Amino acid sequence: MKIMKSLSIVVSHPIESENAMNQPNNSRAVVYVVVLALTAIVWILRGLGLFAFLPGFVLWILIGLSIVLTIVNGLIEVR
Repeated sequence: MKIMKSLSIVVSHPIESENAMNQPNNSRAVVYVVVLALTAIVWILRGLGLFAFLPGFVLWILIGLSIVLTIVNGLIEVR
């Protein structure tokens, strides 16, 4: 039993360090997810009529910002 615990620690340690290297910048990912979620929520609520008072350009700005952030994140990941 003691051998199994020590073996699992040895095996799990290198995998965790590899995953940490492959993860994107946390703040950039958080901003991207927040903007994408906000865009989806506004679009759905405006479609249901709950945000009917919201001008259309606000939704277009959010959609454009989502597209720009997708492109920028894609370019940064390729570099």
